[in-house]
Amino acid sequence: RAWATGRPVWIPDIREVPDLPPPAVRAGLRSGMAFPVAVQGEVMAVMVFWSFNPREQARETLEMFHALGNQLGQYLERQIQSAKVSRLTRLHAAVSAANTAIAGATSRQQFFQDICRIAVDDGKFAIAWIGEYDATTLEVKPVAYAGEEAEMLMGAGAATADTNLPRGHSLVGRAIRTGQVVYTNDLSAEA
Repeated sequence: RAWATGRPVWIPDIREVPDLPPPAVRAGLRSGMAFPVAVQGEVMAVMVFWSFNPREQARETLEMFHALGNQLGQYLERQIQSAKVSRLTRLHAAVSAANTAIAGATSRQQFFQDICRIAVDDGKFAIAWIGEYDATTLEVKPVAYAGEEAEMLMGAGAATADTNLPRGHSLVGRAIRTGQVVYTNDLSAEA
């Protein structure tokens, strides 16, 4: 209920609440208190406290837990904002380094390799690679890469945009066919 309402919930005697899990009653618990932890108005967590003794609801205690939930939510919000600032700072550093690479490139290959290295070192990506697309064969052959496991990944063979092949439905294949940025937060779902 605390999750659904966004408000603290006090249960003076859990034996009088039919939808509570039986293990709580079997464990001898008698009363409970739950309060939400919200970030920007969205409940992100619920803290629950149980007691072996029945306890009547106390307005001051509810207000204290409500305030504590708000403080925890503010802390989480600061953590989220700090992570966003760090991510944007990393990306800005990567863009700045890429601009430097553009200015200093002496060959196309060196430029591609520098961009991959910058994405890994400054952008903090695990692997970065650049491939060249062959419109005749529909294959994308890696020409530059960086990252600890990049060599192993490159050994898996060329990517493709050919929809008749399972690999053709990958991120790379979809990006080539649509001409759009394609991303995922779950590569295992892409396999």
